[in-house]
Amino acid sequence: MKLRYTIRSALFATFAIAVACGWYAWNVAERQNEILVLGNLERLTEHGVVIADGGHPYDGCGTWSGAMAHLDFRGPSFLRDLNLDAFKRVVRIEIQYEQNSEIIALIGQFKHLDEVFFDNGSIYAKDELPPEEIGYLTAVREFRSSNPTTKVRFWDYDEPDETID
Repeated sequence: MKLRYTIRSALFATFAIAVACGWYAWNVAERQNEILVLGNLERLTEHGVVIADGGHPYDGCGTWSGAMAHLDFRGPSFLRDLNLDAFKRVVRIEIQYEQNSEIIALIGQFKHLDEVFFDNGSIYAKDELPPEEIGYLTAVREFRSSNPTTKVRFWDYDEPDETID
């Protein structure tokens, strides 16, 4: 039996493959951008960044300082079993005992962020804050207003799990 196809079907197949490859390459580029941002975040934090993959939860201790990035699969469900890194995205960031406004600017570069959690202990619910903490808190409020779909939370030892307005 001879296989028959038209030039039209060959062009359509080539177009479909090109679109799929372009979409995958776009996802790879987006993931590489996140890796660069994580590298910059690591340079700004005292003890670096811990990566917690959604498939492998990180059971960490609460006495570290730095950042923790939680990854999750954000691609089509039929590709989930392939576990492709191109479709893993940073969906949650935890910052602990870091009060650098540059960190807030970097966090804003993550496009798929669902939640940011700040565990700074002394930065929230105090009557008199030092100027550097006021600047940091202002940067956090600006981040919140420019990212309305991202949940921003503080943990303070007097007021647990406060959501910033």
